[in-house]
Amino acid sequence: MIAAEVVRMPGLLIEVAKIKYAVLALRTLELRGFVPTILGESKWDLFAHGLRLSDRLEFAIRSAKAYPGSVGQAFNFFDEKSLWNVRKFNTEFIEQELTKPLPEDMREVHSLACKHLNFTCPDALFKIKTVALNASSRILELPGAGGRGSLELMLRHPELSPANFTLVSPDPRERALMALAISLLAGDVDPSPVKGSVPQDVFFDVAIDWGVAANGNVEDLHVGERITP
Repeated sequence: MIAAEVVRMPGLLIEVAKIKYAVLALRTLELRGFVPTILGESKWDLFAHGLRLSDRLEFAIRSAKAYPGSVGQAFNFFDEKSLWNVRKFNTEFIEQELTKPLPEDMREVHSLACKHLNFTCPDALFKIKTVALNASSRILELPGAGGRGSLELMLRHPELSPANFTLVSPDPRERALMALAISLLAGDVDPSPVKGSVPQDVFFDVAIDWGVAANGNVEDLHVGERITP
């Protein structure tokens, strides 16, 4: 069982959550046709027949990391050490993750991804329902919700695209979740709208402010409307 393996190899303990995140994200992106089907059933099965399931998962993560935009960014925190640890997980554990039902609502997928990475994502979306937007709106999401605000706005406003958004966080883990939030609806977005610091001298129609510190001068933002909790 995986628990016994973790006891024998303590370094794997922190990797369990990452692998749960990876399987959830990859399966969802595969199902939506945004990345090649490697984990699910496909003609690729013929090529992968001789691979262990852990090797196949590692290959899928490496393939996702190679994307130039938001998909690659959603898996960037898998360094070589993490990828090596993927190979150490047993088939039963990976099969269990592969057979879990996938949520149909992308909000639920994102919430699960946040849970797997131990990132507290607020459920309340405060005044977001009242925001007036159009296809030319420029929207900034600040740290604190892993991109949940942008995901919600894109679901509510089909006229919006990733080009309308800039998502900012100094935390690599949160940037991965932000990139996943964008990719769940749009696939790989290149260049990614997810940044490490707040762009300066840019006007935004709306800023979603979750009250968490960000790199860059947030107080001097040029914003038409700031949405706060």
